[in-house]
Amino acid sequence: MSSYLETAGLDPAGMDPTQPFPAAFKPHVAAWLDDASDALVPALTAVNCLVNPAIVLVGGRLPDDILDQLATDTYRKLRTAAPNIPIIAPIARASLSRDSPAIGAAILPFLDRILPSDGILIKTQSA
Repeated sequence: MSSYLETAGLDPAGMDPTQPFPAAFKPHVAAWLDDASDALVPALTAVNCLVNPAIVLVGGRLPDDILDQLATDTYRKLRTAAPNIPIIAPIARASLSRDSPAIGAAILPFLDRILPSDGILIKTQSA
C-alpha cells in the first residue's frame, strides 16, 4: 500500500490508521485494493480447500473502511475464481487488528507465569 500512496504524494508513515484516506487518494487506494484482493485469491482458494476455516480475518494498520472493502472484494473475486469449492469461508475485518501487537506484547508476562517452562515440557531420556 505504501508504494501506491507514495506515488500519490502521501507519506504513509504520517498516516493515522484510525482515519480514512483523503478523497484525493481514492484512485490509488482502489488500485491497491484491486491488486491486493487479486493476490489473496490463490492463497485463500488453497486455505478453503485444505483447512476449511469457519472465517478468514484480515487486519492491519489500515482504516476500517479499507479493510472492509478488501474483505468484500476478495470474497467476491474468490467466489468468481473458484465456483466449484463446496464451502467458501466468509472474509471479514479483524476487529482488534490495530491493537494486536500491543495485546500480544502485553500478554507475554502472563504467559510466562501461566504456561509450563520448556524444561518441563521437553523430557530427555537420561542414560
